[in-house]
Amino acid sequence: MTLLVTGASGFLGLNLLQHLAGQGRDVVALSLDGLPAAFRPVLDGLPGHVAEVRGDIRDGDLLAGVLRDHAIRRIIHGATITSGPDREAESPAAVLDVNVMGSARLMECACAAAVDRLVLASSGAVYGDAAFGPRPPVEADPPTPGTLYGVSKAAMEGVALRLAALRGLPVRIARISAVFGPWERATGQRDLLSPPHQIARALLRGDRPELPAGGARDWVGAGHVARTLVALADRDDLPGPIYNVGAGAVWHPRDLLARFAARGIVPAADAAGVPVAFNDRLDAARQPIATARLVTDGGPAHDLGRAQADFVDWALANPAWFD
Repeated sequence: MTLLVTGASGFLGLNLLQHLAGQGRDVVALSLDGLPAAFRPVLDGLPGHVAEVRGDIRDGDLLAGVLRDHAIRRIIHGATITSGPDREAESPAAVLDVNVMGSARLMECACAAAVDRLVLASSGAVYGDAAFGPRPPVEADPPTPGTLYGVSKAAMEGVALRLAALRGLPVRIARISAVFGPWERATGQRDLLSPPHQIARALLRGDRPELPAGGARDWVGAGHVARTLVALADRDDLPGPIYNVGAGAVWHPRDLLARFAARGIVPAADAAGVPVAFNDRLDAARQPIATARLVTDGGPAHDLGRAQADFVDWALANPAWFD
């Protein structure tokens, strides 16, 4: 069975491809710009087969052809624009065209092809300021997005659930918290790279990351997200349709400094200070999105220590990625 991954050249997409190819799977990787050259040797050493297709998620004819020509039965949809305030102010139509209309076109094609399952990579951003409330947001809470990105993800979810009711679209939705880990890079689709990535880049360049006191949140490892999305695509025993995917607890990215220091990566006393930017409120305590439902239903559990250690190991083994 061949599985389609959209947004395959992005941060989550590369983690998904590595995980699936490591399982020996046949995958079609759809992206706008193609896979980065530094990633291809990783795939060459894995047992699975990845076929690359370049194209725009908004191209319905292309999508229909990919589903038909590759006999796609299951889809993990990760193509998105992770917009910041400036882009949302200047190009709102472009954000909505990709995140909502591109997703809707994919859903139409999935319905027409009668795929077995469509997994949507949504976001904890649909909860908006509820994440700063008195308790962790749960899947039953109504979306209250506070950004255009959150609005676009809530709209994508709404279209999917409506098509599930009208046309029997077999859909599962993963509301993913903020992600860190291997293969994050600037692609033009993500307006601000994660603080963990910024910390690693500064340290590997010999600089000293400058971190604010606030900014703790439930950063979730990219490997865990990839494993969870694949489980949602594969397993019939996960009822869904919506699952929060996060670390289950908040932590501050400064915790990574100790892990790098344990590996001998400590900035010199006279190292240049580099501010680490956060796309988040720094004046309030953030709740983690609740992940009990996923774990209770038998989905993967997040191991924060493993995720942090894996990221530091990967960063030290791939310093050129941060140039």
